[in-house]
Amino acid sequence: MFLERLEMQGFKSFASKTALEFGRGITAIVGPNGSGKSNIADAIRWVLGEQSLKLIRGKKAEDAIFAGSDKKTKLGAAEVSLFLNNEDRAAPIDFSELVITRRVFRDGTGEYLINKRPVRLADIQMLLAKANFGQRTYSVIGQGMVDSFLVTSPQERKHFFDEAAGVRQYQLKRDQTINKLEHTRENLRQAEALLQEIEPRLRSLTRQVRRLERRTEVEQQLTAAQVKAYRGTLQELRSQLSRAQHQLSQFESERVKHDRVVQELHRQLSKLEQEQSRSEAFAALQRDYERTQANKSVLLAEQAVLTGQRDAVFAQQGKVNVVWLEKQAAAVAQQLAEVVAEATGLEHGLGVEQSKLTALEAEEAGRRKAYERLEAEVHDIHAALAHGAVTLPEVQREFTEFVGFEQAFVAELRGVTAPEQLAKLQRRADELDQRTERLAARLERIGATVTAEQVVELQDKVRQALSFREAATQRANDLRLSVRLKMEKVAQLQHARQRLEEERDRLDRELARARAETEEDAAATSREQSEALAKKIAAVDKRLAAVTAELQRFNETETKKRDELFRVQRELRTAQDQLNQVVTKQNEVKIEVARLETRLQDVEREVREEVKEQAWSPIFDSRESTAPPTPEQLDEVQRFKHQLGLIGGLDEGVEQEYTQTNERYTFLKTQYDDLIKASAQLEAGIVELDQTIKERFDDAFHKINQEFGKFFKSLFSGGSAKLVLLREEVVAEPDAEAEEDETDDDQGEVDKKKPAQGEKVVTGIEIQATPPGKRLKGIAMLSGGERALTSIALICAIISNNPSPFVVLDEVDAALDEANSQRFAAILAHLAKQTQFVTITHNRATMEKANILYGVTMGDDGVSRMLSVKLEEAEHVIKRYGNR
Repeated sequence: MFLERLEMQGFKSFASKTALEFGRGITAIVGPNGSGKSNIADAIRWVLGEQSLKLIRGKKAEDAIFAGSDKKTKLGAAEVSLFLNNEDRAAPIDFSELVITRRVFRDGTGEYLINKRPVRLADIQMLLAKANFGQRTYSVIGQGMVDSFLVTSPQERKHFFDEAAGVRQYQLKRDQTINKLEHTRENLRQAEALLQEIEPRLRSLTRQVRRLERRTEVEQQLTAAQVKAYRGTLQELRSQLSRAQHQLSQFESERVKHDRVVQELHRQLSKLEQEQSRSEAFAALQRDYERTQANKSVLLAEQAVLTGQRDAVFAQQGKVNVVWLEKQAAAVAQQLAEVVAEATGLEHGLGVEQSKLTALEAEEAGRRKAYERLEAEVHDIHAALAHGAVTLPEVQREFTEFVGFEQAFVAELRGVTAPEQLAKLQRRADELDQRTERLAARLERIGATVTAEQVVELQDKVRQALSFREAATQRANDLRLSVRLKMEKVAQLQHARQRLEEERDRLDRELARARAETEEDAAATSREQSEALAKKIAAVDKRLAAVTAELQRFNETETKKRDELFRVQRELRTAQDQLNQVVTKQNEVKIEVARLETRLQDVEREVREEVKEQAWSPIFDSRESTAPPTPEQLDEVQRFKHQLGLIGGLDEGVEQEYTQTNERYTFLKTQYDDLIKASAQLEAGIVELDQTIKERFDDAFHKINQEFGKFFKSLFSGGSAKLVLLREEVVAEPDAEAEEDETDDDQGEVDKKKPAQGEKVVTGIEIQATPPGKRLKGIAMLSGGERALTSIALICAIISNNPSPFVVLDEVDAALDEANSQRFAAILAHLAKQTQFVTITHNRATMEKANILYGVTMGDDGVSRMLSVKLEEAEHVIKRYGNR
């Protein structure tokens, strides 16, 4: 690789586009001071990426742009292009010609290009480092830099030797690797922060997803258990509903039959009630009785008037006792008549009630036979159970006790003689009712061999028998009590009648004696009127007795009719009771049907609410026979529901959120792991680069040291010079490690890690030079010329060891005398075989060794211009045409 061409436009004093062609060997650039020769060196340094404005003799970026003059205006941009021949591919780029361009504008913006393509400065630096030259070391050596090699500190001098040793590309790569490592660790910190932020949420979401998975599993188990339980429940309800509907149709048939009987009895009852003869005959007799009673009342009034007149006569005669006796006799007679009438009515009513009592006792006998038949049925059921899987000794014993208790109750009921005994019988009836309920409960628990219908029928029979029995017993008890009370009342009335008759007879005797003592004429008149009235009254009484007898006969006839009516009514009541019982049972079955239908609808609705839709078909449409759910199955369903309750409700979007969060976490974790691996690889690369840099530096330093001594002897015609590495032992700072935090591990990067305690590291390079005839070793004791020659010897040693594709020397020979200039020129000619030199000089010896000579001039417009001469062609012309 070598420099072929340099183009400048707008850079410093080169306002116009200027091109310099270079060939292999030495190119010399000459010109007067201030003509702009050094601007060429600055242009080369600037296009190679120099960032220090001081090195290109400027203070700000726009100083690189032509600032204008009195005759030419300033420019807005500066551009420099460096053309390198890369046919040997010294630069790792697939181009035979490498063009590096740099532009800068007056607003401060700029750009870099390689072969007219924008690139970064770092790309150019790495490319140049791999091609073994750079912009700040020995590739471009400007004015004053020769002496600076010597006067710089050993530490600064080491950086110069790093590039001279050819490890610059590795150092750049190491710096890039360190930057990548820093970025990687920064990304690691960010990724770790994100992971720490996401991880708690991911753990929470993981728990929720696991609960969701557990919930899904429990829901599946619950659905399976619900399908089995609901299917069995629905089938059982449908079976019960079918049986209940069948019973309902049977009861409907019985109801129709009983309803016909009731209608027939109603017809008979209506026929009896519609007979009018009884009412008309009774009305006629009643009117006759009332007329006779009215006649009697008139006669009694006349008798009372007559008696009053007679009493007045007796009072005038002083016979007051006769009046009093007659009043007493009349009062007794009135009481006696009332007693007789009341006794007659009671005796008649007593006869009627005794007839009713006889009929009720017959009915009681029928009820007793019904109980016997009921007992027989119970025994039959017991016998059936005895041959089956279940025995009922307790039920049999309790039913026997129940029958005995019931018979004792009936006996006590028959023996009631006083109202006070009813309270006791009421308690007995309550106890009988309790025994009946216990017996019914026993019968409900009968097992496999007795059907539910038989148990229900037996319960109905027991309740019906008990109801009829209690009703008949109550009616009989009421009639017995009424008969007994009426018999006692009749006896009392008979006793009162006997007493009143005796009182009447006594008063009649006393009245007869009192009357015998009265005057004959008054007595005769009074007696005649009294006897006439007495006869009329007697006739009326006789008629009244006849009418009363007729009424009694009519009542007896009507009693028979009434008995017939009562019989029809009783039969109607019985039939109506039976109808009511059938209707009651029918209503109970209807209620049961309605309950089952409601329950069926409730279960179906519950299925639609509790079970998912995809599980409806196995429940509603399955024809598989399923037993009713057992308590264990129902408990299982409740247990699954309880588990779902414990799990609780979960957001349906949690799974999607978990998936997104997990994907992000997995991505970040993968990136984090990749960053960890990349960090380890970068650290390993840095260690490897450090080792490579150390090996190359040591090897190059040894060679440069040898070449330095050789070139020093050549320039000084003797003497000695060498390079010495300064090493220092590392001493650890006290408590330095203790003050570092574990979280700052990433700050201990490879380039910043301090070597181990006690390790010796290179901290600088010392130059020792001893000119011939002197014993000096320190360069500080050398004269200016000696320092310049020493610096040139060092630069030549570096170029000899690691030749750069080209080297720009800006008046490095300015301090040399004629003899040393010739020596320097000889060394350049020797080194020109290894590298290309572009030297800016005023030295004739250097010009003589040049293959191409450029002259730089500057006009009054402040713009530098170039003149070029190829010396070989000039020599050929001179040889051909001579020196004219």
